[in-house]
Amino acid sequence: MKKTTKNNIFLGLICFVGSFLYNAREYIYGVKYYYPTDMCSHFEKEAVLEHGDIEAYHFIVDSIRNDGFSPKGNCLGYALIMAAAFDYTPANYDAYISLRDTFGDINEMDDDTKDIALFFLKQGAKGNDAKCMKRLKELKVKY
Repeated sequence: MKKTTKNNIFLGLICFVGSFLYNAREYIYGVKYYYPTDMCSHFEKEAVLEHGDIEAYHFIVDSIRNDGFSPKGNCLGYALIMAAAFDYTPANYDAYISLRDTFGDINEMDDDTKDIALFFLKQGAKGNDAKCMKRLKELKVKY
């Protein structure tokens, strides 16, 4: 009986330490500022998809980029919608970054993906987005 109690205490201690280590970032640095995009961000997703809400768009993109578990390219869909449907110029660079994070640098992309990435960079440059213009100059591509 005593051995079972000791084992239970040891198991409980291991679970406690394991859960602490799993959430250590939150315990050490305090409150999470960005949350994974799940049902909690339903309103932000709806605001972006239906109304082109810029603040909600930045919340979603920042949440995806700062979440350690989500692939960085997951914000591509939101960037495409904001760039194409709502003419939000900075979303063109976000679309390029999502493609780059998913497929590698532009020199490593296949031809079709490279054309899409360059298209978004050129669209951003037409809208006077400094990041897009800078990247196009680095790639030595006319816009």
